Amino acid sequence: MSWIKAHAGCIGNEEAERVAKEAAETENFPETPLEFPKSFIKRFLHQKMLATWLMAWDDGNTGRLIHNIISKVSLQPINWTRNEVLFFTGHGHLPSFLQKFNLAETSLSSCGVIGTPIH
Repeated sequence: MSWIKAHAGCIGNEEAERVAKEAAETENFPETPLEFPKSFIKRFLHQKMLATWLMAWDDGNTGRLIHNIISKVSLQPINWTRNEVLFFTGHGHLPSFLQKFNLAETSLSSCGVIGTPIH
């Protein structure tokens, strides 16, 4: 790992940099060489990030319709068309969506069930 100077001139960043340098100069931390190959660290961090993302996806309150369809997170894109996005997010000309914005009197479909995409 290496330090890369970024956002030079930003007051908050400059202050954080000053405090970090000050701490590094006053503390005597022993230098320990990193004994793991870069590929191991990259793979470990990648798996940790996906696990954290999955936990947030499983425990979240939003996107539940999509969660019922796609229960796992992935970095692979899903190339949905616009109509598929509208359908799976519950937007568009569905009774439940129209009623939410007072564009329909009821959220029920013609058969008497709430008109969601899954219905």
